[in-house]
Amino acid sequence: MAPAGLAKTGKLAAMIQTMRAMAVTTFAPDARPRPIDFPMPEPRAGEAVVRMAFASVNPADWKCAEGWLLRFPQFKPALPFGLGFDGAGVVAAVGPGDTDLKPGDRVFVRGNQMNGDHGTFATHCRTTVDGLAKLPDGVSLRDAATVPTAGLTAWQSLMRAGELQPGQSVLVNGGAGGTGGFAVQLAKAAGARVAATCGADNVDYVCGLGAGLVQDYRQPGLAQAIAAWSPGGVDLLLDTVNLAGSDIMLPLVRPGGVLVAIETLDLTATRHDPARAAARGVRLVEMTAIRAKSVEDLMRIGALMAEGKVRAPQTRLLPLDKAADALAEVKAGHVRGKLLLEIGGEPA
Repeated sequence: MAPAGLAKTGKLAAMIQTMRAMAVTTFAPDARPRPIDFPMPEPRAGEAVVRMAFASVNPADWKCAEGWLLRFPQFKPALPFGLGFDGAGVVAAVGPGDTDLKPGDRVFVRGNQMNGDHGTFATHCRTTVDGLAKLPDGVSLRDAATVPTAGLTAWQSLMRAGELQPGQSVLVNGGAGGTGGFAVQLAKAAGARVAATCGADNVDYVCGLGAGLVQDYRQPGLAQAIAAWSPGGVDLLLDTVNLAGSDIMLPLVRPGGVLVAIETLDLTATRHDPARAAARGVRLVEMTAIRAKSVEDLMRIGALMAEGKVRAPQTRLLPLDKAADALAEVKAGHVRGKLLLEIGGEPA
């Protein structure tokens, strides 16, 4: 007999016995995910199974494949292990518990890999309902797949950590990437003045996202340009690429301002110096997306997308079986926008 949680969902497991995931059989620098069939997961209390449409490819994915997450005690994977931190899809089954999710709902998806479940590089993904948020009408699954890691990190960095207010000045270091592209748009939608850095090839792209000043970070003159644009320094600097090893970023923030640095899994990375920040009177925050606030914040971003105030970053699609190539490209850096793996695609 199917579990009670599946009785109201069309008995998914009875209809589909297996799912396919791009999985690694070891965590190592040379680990390459390959397609492996697994038993179809059944949602437990407080969980749902999502039929994946698109999965986003993030820097955290190749770091996961290489074993960077093994130092976290809550990460307890079984090998082979399916990769993928986020994406978008359609709810296929809902476990017991109090939730307004139902089969057929289109959702933003955050995976549950930190608790050992397979990720989103798969035909189906089981995750907790606090990692799922409904899409508003008018937002495609392809666009939605870019949001749960990059967009959520940008929103929470600006609004929760940075406490951004209308009229403030914001500098996004790394405006062409997934998180940076969302940050430029979200800051502008919040009524801020926005500047950004990027490579020369991406200047027009970042200008198109709404940045009022865009500087090629490889060229000299960044400090002078920011000083002319925001005398005294910016109110909030979001460092998406973590240039902590240089002396470039901190002096660009005004005393009393905020520097938000995206947390890196790299233990060898040079972090921003709290003592130097404090001496300048700058509040320093190292940021990673907060799962407890995911549903609320994803729905806010979705609403802005539905209203046309924020658009998905430029995306490029690869088939699911090219996950290894996608990871290598993201690891190499300088991806404009987001790489997505196409799995089920948009429903007909």
